Amino acid sequence: MAWAPDAILGQIEARGIGILRVPTAPPTSVGLIVDLDMSEPERLPPMRTDSVDGINLPLVHARNHPAPANAVLVLLTGERLA
Repeated sequence: MAWAPDAILGQIEARGIGILRVPTAPPTSVGLIVDLDMSEPERLPPMRTDSVDGINLPLVHARNHPAPANAVLVLLTGERLA
């Protein structure tokens, strides 16, 4: 389960814009790690995983991706084939 710490509850950083106030959500399960510090050099990258608190989760590298939010939304609502 993941949740926001009280100190930043209801806030999100929009890179290049600033800190924004947003509606909060209840604690929820995590199903994907999106690494915004790593670039993906391969057109069809291998399926990667990383571990958080001993739980293996799918991992994607999204730095310099032209539309990472769109890609993540499709990934979370669909199924990765390759």
